[in-house]
Amino acid sequence: MKRVIKFRGKSLYDKYPKANGGFEIPQGTFVYGNLVVDMNGNPQIDIQGYIDGNSFHHSLWVDANTVGQFTGLHDKNGKEIYEGDLVRYGERNYVVSYEDSHKGAFSLIRNNTFVGCFGTPYPFEPFYVEVVGNIHDYRKYPKGGKYGD
Repeated sequence: MKRVIKFRGKSLYDKYPKANGGFEIPQGTFVYGNLVVDMNGNPQIDIQGYIDGNSFHHSLWVDANTVGQFTGLHDKNGKEIYEGDLVRYGERNYVVSYEDSHKGAFSLIRNNTFVGCFGTPYPFEPFYVEVVGNIHDYRKYPKGGKYGD
């Protein structure tokens, strides 16, 4: 089985040069693709595809605070789960986070506390959770930056 490695981040600019086959993406829109970091540490998401039968390839500047990696997992509705997503299990929300301290696993965080990793303990299998938002858009839980109440 081949693992898909991709990232997302929110675009910093509205327009990209049309002279180079550019297009408009509203500022703050998530873009998906490969992560590229320049020599100054500025992140870009490298995208490629087809528009109207013409191929394109662009690197889009993104907000470093919004960059998140695809976990390789899908929720119970088939939606991709990314680092920084809010997922609901039962009546509670959890933040998906990458934790080096937990053997490089994607973990679930509640009230800034490690709860578990996908696959352990039992209930945190991806087919039991649902993506309900992300920490960059979801404003329902402002309590000191804590999510999951």
